[in-house]
Amino acid sequence: MATALALAGHADGALTGIGAFDGTTSGSIFDSWQTPAMIRELASRGAVGHVRGHHFTRSGDHIETEMCRRTMAVPLNQLSGISTVVGVAYGPEKVEAIRGALRGHHLDVLVTDGQTAATLLSG
Repeated sequence: MATALALAGHADGALTGIGAFDGTTSGSIFDSWQTPAMIRELASRGAVGHVRGHHFTRSGDHIETEMCRRTMAVPLNQLSGISTVVGVAYGPEKVEAIRGALRGHHLDVLVTDGQTAATLLSG
């Protein structure tokens, strides 16, 4: 697996979802292994979203946690080595997460719906 992740960090392109963190949950993808203590830690550190299982703040700064060491995905700091990273997300609950991902330069391309795009552009 380590070899596959190392190679993935040098891919020509990547497609990823953008998950939202609302202070109580990071979405159902984490429900089976995210403990209340982990949720409190993320909330106290200002998490707004996650890409590939790695959480970040409003400004896009990566939040290094125990989860990061257990997540089998290309780390956020290695996404910059991928020439085109396409993020996909939509809906009002994802706006702050999308903004954080964009501010952190974790994406090169965003695929979203018209209403979410208008909200992002308006402020």
